[in-house]
Amino acid sequence: MPFPRGSESFLQGFGSSFPQHDVVIIHDAGKPSEKRTKSRAILQSSSGTFDVDAPIYEGDTVEAPDPRGGTHEYYVERVDITDTNGATAFQGMSHITAAWGTKPQAPAPYGISSSHVYNAPVINIQGNRAQIAWGNDTVSQNSGATSTVAQGYEEIAKTVAAALQNLPAADLDEDDKEVATEAAERIRKEITANKPDSKVLRRGLATLKGTLRGLPSDSITGANAPAHDWAQSTLSALTGLSIPT
Repeated sequence: MPFPRGSESFLQGFGSSFPQHDVVIIHDAGKPSEKRTKSRAILQSSSGTFDVDAPIYEGDTVEAPDPRGGTHEYYVERVDITDTNGATAFQGMSHITAAWGTKPQAPAPYGISSSHVYNAPVINIQGNRAQIAWGNDTVSQNSGATSTVAQGYEEIAKTVAAALQNLPAADLDEDDKEVATEAAERIRKEITANKPDSKVLRRGLATLKGTLRGLPSDSITGANAPAHDWAQSTLSALTGLSIPT
C-alpha cells in the first residue's frame, strides 16, 4: 500500500505520475455570467481528474490544449467527488472525476422539431411570432404555419420575420401596426410561393417601409427607446433589400 503523502493535493501526490495538463474550466459558457478558471487535470478520453477543490460542476466546459493544434473542449456531463475529509490514512486522495458527455442541443424554435437537420430557410409563424430555421424542406411542426422560403429570398425572409415578431412593440398607433402586419404577412406568403411575384413584394415592402417611416424622428429615451431603435434598424434593413429578378 502506498504511503500517504502528507498534505499534498491529489495531483501533487498520487496523481503526479500521470501526465497532466493546464486547462480552463468554463462555468456558464456563453452567458453574461461566464467564469473562466485555470486549473490542472489528468485528461482521459472519457473523463478528467481534478483536485477536490477545483470549481468544476455538471454542465461546465473544460478547454484543453489539442495536440493537433489549438484547443479542444470537453463537456462535463457528471461530477463524482471523492472526499476523504482529512482522514490521516487517506491524505492526498481526495479528488474530483468529471465524466465527459455530449453537450445538449439548444431548444428548437417554437413550433419546429429539432429532429431534423435544416438546409433551407423555413419560417414559422404563430400569431405575431416569427421564427426561421435553416435546413432541408422536411419540417415537423407542432403548431402554427411553417413554409419553405423560395431560393434567393432569404434576406427578405429574415427581415420580414423580425418585423412580424417586433411590430407589437413598435412606437406606432394600432392602425399603422395593423397595416404593417398585413403587408408583412403578404410578403411572407409571397416569398413561399413557387414563383414569387415581384410586384406583390414591391408593394408590400413599400407599405411596410411607409408605416415605419411614420415613427417620430426625434430622439426617444427611456422605455420606448429599444422599440424605436429596432424600428429604425428594420427600416434601414428593408431599404437595403433587393428583389431577385
